[in-house]
Amino acid sequence: MRKLLTLMLSFLLFSFFFAEEVIFDGNISVKFSVDSSPKLSTFTTNNFMYVGVKGKSYFIGFLSQNSTYPYMFTIDQAYGIFNFGFANIFLGTKIQNFRVSTLGNDLWLGGNISAEIPFEIGNLYVAIDPSFSNSDNPKVNVLSLNLNLENFIIVNSVFYNNYSNLETGIEIPYSNSKILGYFKYDILNSNLKKLTFGFNTKIEKADLTLSFTPDVSNFQYFEIDLSGLYTLNNNYQFGSNIDYNSQSSNINLNFYSNYKYNDILVVPSISWENKNPYAISGALELSFNF
Repeated sequence: MRKLLTLMLSFLLFSFFFAEEVIFDGNISVKFSVDSSPKLSTFTTNNFMYVGVKGKSYFIGFLSQNSTYPYMFTIDQAYGIFNFGFANIFLGTKIQNFRVSTLGNDLWLGGNISAEIPFEIGNLYVAIDPSFSNSDNPKVNVLSLNLNLENFIIVNSVFYNNYSNLETGIEIPYSNSKILGYFKYDILNSNLKKLTFGFNTKIEKADLTLSFTPDVSNFQYFEIDLSGLYTLNNNYQFGSNIDYNSQSSNINLNFYSNYKYNDILVVPSISWENKNPYAISGALELSFNF
């Protein structure tokens, strides 16, 4: 173990020495919650610390691991960058986020051989992993297409898990507003997994988003979500979220604020649901970013 640790630290220092840029990312969050019981709960989340080492023609990403030894890292991704003008070729493990819409979720995907081909109205990205064997492997075969027809429509699509799944996000901008669409489709089983429509508008310092998600299994039920965020200045934000589920007739209300102090984020919040009018809960979350 000592030899492995020494080798890893030596490799890390060697990378730092020749790097053009070093990127640190991670945070620790502490959340205090109080409900109407009253009951106090405390949760601590130690999100991974990431160290990225970037050179002119390479990138190496180190991911912190839980270990009896402090600061134990494994290599999360490492690839060479080759610029051919019409395309960028990446040789080695490369992982990135393919979130196609604000209505969708993060997708951390990649492959061992990747190519990015930009063109006038968008770009095409292909990632190949010859060792792909199952859907649990995060480094999967990916095909991503982004189209941006200015002042008309923006389409982001990604095929992943050996091209067995498809997610697409659509935006139609108009002035300070935009119409949103998102769907997730299981190609292998010809099954629609999720469908969401939305509308977003910005009025001065306020950002409002309304979304509608039907139950795609029978289209008998639906969920409506209304969220708003008001930015007072660079340090203060106030937000709210209202969620309604027609199947359970459940309404959830959540109000919160964000306060940034250097690298610390303070988030007090209060929540309520109509199933129990007295079920009011509050929380205070502190996040330390590094």
